[in-house]
Amino acid sequence: MQNRILTFVLTFAFTLTIFSQITISGKVLGKHGKPLKDVSVTLKDTYDGATTDESGNYKFETSEKGNLTLVFSNPKFIEIEKNILIDN
Repeated sequence: MQNRILTFVLTFAFTLTIFSQITISGKVLGKHGKPLKDVSVTLKDTYDGATTDESGNYKFETSEKGNLTLVFSNPKFIEIEKNILIDN
């Protein structure tokens, strides 16, 4: 009985590792081409996302697929949404 439970947990953890292989990354620039720090970049209606660094770069992993929306937000700026397609 204990072996079956352990096998299920290991299989589940392995499956999560496979699905989290999709990396989304980019750079957020302002109106004049300057990098923007502290911009929240998230996949709409998910918990997946990151915040831009000093150079405006962001990077995060997701298991989501299909037609999705990236949301760029910061209290100092107007929120922007961009549609993306995540394929295999």
